[in-house]
Amino acid sequence: MEEYLRRVQSRLGAGLPEGPIHAVLGGPEPDVDTVSATLCLALHLSQKQPSGGVCVPLLCRKRSSNELPEETVRYLKRVKISESVLLWREDVDLVNLHQAGKLLLTLLRDGLLENSEYHTLESSILRVVHQDGQWDAANDGALSAVTTVTREILQEAAEQDRAALGELLGGKGAKGTTPGGSNGAMKEDTHKSPDMTRLTPTRRDEKSEIRVGEYG
Repeated sequence: MEEYLRRVQSRLGAGLPEGPIHAVLGGPEPDVDTVSATLCLALHLSQKQPSGGVCVPLLCRKRSSNELPEETVRYLKRVKISESVLLWREDVDLVNLHQAGKLLLTLLRDGLLENSEYHTLESSILRVVHQDGQWDAANDGALSAVTTVTREILQEAAEQDRAALGELLGGKGAKGTTPGGSNGAMKEDTHKSPDMTRLTPTRRDEKSEIRVGEYG
């Protein structure tokens, strides 16, 4: 993951790329949930970027603001990512890219842009990924952003597997099936790349470090 972030920094330092810049804006604060979800989603989307494009994970808070939370520092050490390779909102001029027709923007949450900025960039915004307050029926609690992102990635992997299976079977017997068994249960780790597995917070991270719903 750190190598990916260094490549992104290098691409940005070389001036505007030929293709679009797809910014994944995570915030409002760099807690473990936000940082892990932003990095996971950007890494996933980077694999689908057109030639010449680049996918950039941006943390919403300014680089010059307070130090990172201790929980986030421990998380970054665990996944072997240096703080120096993190990319921040001020590192990319979103308005300039939008005006140049080079911007694609995915928002991790609502409310990350001021109203005037939202209206300026609206035509470049692809979607908002996670709505705070979503309920996780399986765990009887609030749904974290990284859980939303992980489920989206796994669902897409399952759909790709079903499509490939359908082709192999000539369109017969694949309808309604999913990898991982006849009951549709997915073996989550089967579809995670090593980078994605390392980036996903552990159960301990989720229990003690991710506090969803504190940021409106």
